Amino acid sequence: MQCHVGEACQESCETLIENQCPCGRIKTLFKCSELVPIECDSECKRLIRNAILAKALSIKEKDAPECDQKPFQDSFISYAQRNINFILEIEEAFEQFIQSNSFEFRFKPMKAGYRQAIHELSEYYNLLCYSVDAEPKRSCIIARNPKLNPCIPTFKLSEVSKNPELNPAKKEESLDPCPYNSIVLAISSIDEEMILNTLKEIDDSVEWSIK
Repeated sequence: MQCHVGEACQESCETLIENQCPCGRIKTLFKCSELVPIECDSECKRLIRNAILAKALSIKEKDAPECDQKPFQDSFISYAQRNINFILEIEEAFEQFIQSNSFEFRFKPMKAGYRQAIHELSEYYNLLCYSVDAEPKRSCIIARNPKLNPCIPTFKLSEVSKNPELNPAKKEESLDPCPYNSIVLAISSIDEEMILNTLKEIDDSVEWSIK
């Protein structure tokens, strides 16, 4: 990929350009003067092999799983209502990224408020998100989380912004009493060994002691 179409590039060129492996899964930014080929790794080869096998056996790829969805904050819903076209665009980009074999995706430069929305929304898709470059060219990159599988919310923010009743209910705090870690005995004279043996019979998973 050339950074200067039709012109000879200087050896010390600092222009950042995107380079990718042959299958397109691995994408990395390089300085033009330091550009080197990127080879497919073992994960690329595995995905290619699986895709070829699935096509040969006419196996349809599974849709992305739905998330164990947490509720959207009221302030985020209000933001989506005011910026619905932007939210729809980001949701589509997230879904296309999840369905692809790419490890990361870079958005075009945008203002801080829009970047913050991408950061917040990425959590609902189990994706990582970070910002790169300085203003005014600062942009967001979303990437796959090695600890979590990417997923699509059951009810997307754009849908909840149109019908807030779709927003998952906040989980109520448990009213169950906290597990005990001590017992107060208002007895002036006790047989410690007898008490300890009784407590062990009640719950032998606890290391009981009397102080």
